[in-house]
Amino acid sequence: MSWFKYKIIKEIYQSYPLSFESRIRTALSGCQTILDIGCGTGRLKTLYSNADYCGIELHKASADIALRSGYIKIISNDVNKALSSLPKRSYDACVAIDLIEHLEYKDGIKLLNQMETVARKVSIIHTPNGYVPQKSINGNRFQVHISGWSPDFFLKRGYKLYGTMGLKWFRSEQAIPVLKPAVLGSIISFATEPFTVLFPNYAFEILAIKNLTSNNWHHHNIGLGES
Repeated sequence: MSWFKYKIIKEIYQSYPLSFESRIRTALSGCQTILDIGCGTGRLKTLYSNADYCGIELHKASADIALRSGYIKIISNDVNKALSSLPKRSYDACVAIDLIEHLEYKDGIKLLNQMETVARKVSIIHTPNGYVPQKSINGNRFQVHISGWSPDFFLKRGYKLYGTMGLKWFRSEQAIPVLKPAVLGSIISFATEPFTVLFPNYAFEILAIKNLTSNNWHHHNIGLGES
């Protein structure tokens, strides 16, 4: 199968209501200001463009691309230092896609507490299901995986979970398909997403969404002794 045909299949899948992309768009619906934490090159804006974006990003080359893509501002600082400088409820949404696994556990806890304080409407995390090893990529040391996070951890904090990237046994470091050729492996992996989106314990990655406007919401400052 040609790469072009695979791309078409992927684009069709991304419009599927239970896909990662569709879930992100639904979760961000109505948000006018978004803080993209560890924004990289600004991919999030391509998924949901109806908002003003501010990013936090230490890797200068990636930050420059995000600015060119339409991000209003990029804060070049440690994520927790940057968040601690922001007023409470200053953004509609705080989003951290594939970031928390690059932090020490105690720093990840701090990140979540601060995201839930800075955001008015929703806090969103996307991360591998458990610890998945990863080394630096293209010389970017910030891409190294340091910690792993379980579905149960996010459930205890009041997040709603969805599995992404298919069954966890079908992908390895950098989400590279285990089955070869890679195009076929990706297609097979994506084909399992309708199952893993509903059963995140079996997924390669997890999408965790917390609605901060819910009447029964209260802040969880989970300490280091809990997981």
